[in-house]
Order: sequence, then structure tokens, then C-alpha cells
Amino acid sequence: ANRAMANFFFFKQKTAYEMLRSLVGSEMCIRDRFYTKSLNFNPNAAATYANRAMANLKLKYYSECVVDCNKAIDLQKDYVKAYHRRGKAYEGMKKYLLACKDFQQALKLEKENKEMKEDLEQCTKKLTEAEKQELQNEQQGFKRMKIVEEDDDDDDEEQQQENGQVQGNQGQNFDDQLKRLDDEAEAAKSLLSRGSYSEAIETV
Repeated sequence: ANRAMANFFFFKQKTAYEMLRSLVGSEMCIRDRFYTKSLNFNPNAAATYANRAMANLKLKYYSECVVDCNKAIDLQKDYVKAYHRRGKAYEGMKKYLLACKDFQQALKLEKENKEMKEDLEQCTKKLTEAEKQELQNEQQGFKRMKIVEEDDDDDDEEQQQENGQVQGNQGQNFDDQLKRLDDEAEAAKSLLSRGSYSEAIETV
């Protein structure tokens, strides 16, 4: 009886979505009235968890989306949509490395999926940009420290020269790291274009 009720609500999910998707709050309505209710009758339906994950993703409830995708994957290890949707949620949370890994796993299961290829390429670019921004923030912090040190009259001339040399070396190191990230981004882009997803992720 429970399975029959679950199937009923699963069928209603589709028809309800078509009717309600244009309405304000429709995703939340579908999630709560149909997906969650269906899971109350059949808590082992991987597809329903994945569908609720999609509703959470559209609502930008990224953490809830990840939880539902985890459950769907626990129930069905090769669930492509669950990996893809979890990757989109991680991307929304700016956890780009985790997102890239999920897109990569989804592509292993469905190699010719154009949307997932594009998502992986874009997320790899975001990952590289995030790493560059982190380096630049570190460099800005170091420059501020340099200004403070230069204003400190207690430093003798010899010490200031030593500090200047260290700071110069540090600045060069930042430039070298930024160049390395640019090179890695180009290498990753090339690997992605050839379908070498694992190698692309390892590159960045």
C-alpha cells in the first residue's frame, strides 16, 4: 500500500510540476507537497531524492540539495543526475573543487553529455580564478605589511634593506605563482577539450 501511495505521489510530481512551475514559490510547493510526501511512503526512492534535490537547487538551498543527492547516490551509485546536481550545489556554495569532482564523476557515467562538459569547463575556470584571487589577496596583505614596516622609525637602515630584499623576493614569488595558475588553466582547458577530465582536475 505504501509503495502504491509513493507511486501515486511520484506521478503527481510530474503533472504538478507542469502546472505549478510558472507560479511564484512553485518549487517549494512541489518539494514539500509531493517529493517529501512521496518519501514518507517510500524512503528508498532514489529518483525522488534526486527530484527534491533539483527543487532545492532551484531554490538555492544548496546544503539541502547536497544532502538529498548524497541519499540518492547511496541508494543508486551510478545516478548521473545526482552527481550533476550535487556538483551544481557545490558550485553555488563556491566549493569549486568538490563541484569539479562531481561533474567529472557524472561525465564518467555519461561521457557525451554536453551540458556537463560545459559545467566542468566553467567550474574549472572558476576554481583557477578563485586560487588566483586568494594569491592576490595574500599579496595585498603583504603590501600593507610592507607599508607599516617602512613607517617604523625603529628599524635601522640595514634591517630595512634586508626587509626590502625579502619583500622583493616575496613579490616575485607571487608573480611566479600567478603565472603558474594561468599556465595550469590553459593546460586544464586543453585537457577538457580532449575529454581528459581526471587529468584536467589534477592539473588545477
